[in-house]
Amino acid sequence: MTKKLEITLKLYMHVPDDWELHRSVYETDMIKLPNGQYLDMTYAPMVSAHPEEGWTTEGTYGLLEELTHMAEHEDVAYEFIP
Repeated sequence: MTKKLEITLKLYMHVPDDWELHRSVYETDMIKLPNGQYLDMTYAPMVSAHPEEGWTTEGTYGLLEELTHMAEHEDVAYEFIP
């Protein structure tokens, strides 16, 4: 048996003036960096055996793959704000 989990993440950042918003031909929003790369800010799982002692992404490749298969829908929006 499974149940649905919804996670909402908002991240407010100060970024360099030369970062731009870009929409791909597949209608996917992303950030265009000045060095010719594109950045997609989505979730990255972090794990810990002891939450009070720190978190890591080390060794989470299998977990990330499993979570990706669990994800039914992803909604990411980018917007420059004053």
